[in-house]
Amino acid sequence: MEIETALAISNLTQLPLYATIPPVAQDAAINELSVGAGYFSEQFPGTERPLRVWYYLPQGVHHNSPILFVLHGVNRNAREYRDTWISHADRHGFLLLVPEFSRADYPGTTGYNLGNIISRSGNFTPPSQWTFNIIEHLFERVKALTGSKVSTYNLFGHSAGAQFVHRFVMLFPNNRVGVAIAANAGWYTFPTMEVDFPYGLGALPKEQQILIPAYAQRLIILLGYGGLPTPTTAIYAVRLRPRPREDIAWKGV
Repeated sequence: MEIETALAISNLTQLPLYATIPPVAQDAAINELSVGAGYFSEQFPGTERPLRVWYYLPQGVHHNSPILFVLHGVNRNAREYRDTWISHADRHGFLLLVPEFSRADYPGTTGYNLGNIISRSGNFTPPSQWTFNIIEHLFERVKALTGSKVSTYNLFGHSAGAQFVHRFVMLFPNNRVGVAIAANAGWYTFPTMEVDFPYGLGALPKEQQILIPAYAQRLIILLGYGGLPTPTTAIYAVRLRPRPREDIAWKGV
């Protein structure tokens, strides 16, 4: 995770949003969250239970400072991810938010990686029940808590979180993401109608197959480290997630 974090920081800090911001008066500082590390719980529309959000607020962060959401991996260890990013938040001056999608409340791949687009029984759910909604609701809540004036936020997802992030960008395009980074997802939803969801977009309702807004967004895919994949690793990657039509999706890349 450390390598992916370093690469993500390298990409994020090249954005104008992360340019050095002049100091502001103390009364303009973010004032509803305690400076330092902490967490809060919030219940959002479409959810049955409160969601725990781990955060880190560096000293000197203010109303125009960037906001970064980090999406944890399959171990659901949000606090550990928050702790890993603290030094970067201090160095670059952004408010760090790591929502914890627990196994109890967001079970399995469907509840988290796939954004609850399909239920555990395999049926499509209405968009109002998608886990993706939580990010937008949380952004609004944090702006209300802090008085933040920023109009966009950034996303970084690792492993299962990378699956969440790239599907968020593809299937939930009416968002306020500045840049999204998906680091080392185990498998992907490809922008093809020839393969059914979750490996492609086939079988989704027609209004959810419109990709023009998604292509207009800035999504960075981080894959591996130290070289290009070989045919052997490509075959191994397919075997990691065997499904009847996955090979079709892989060959369509």
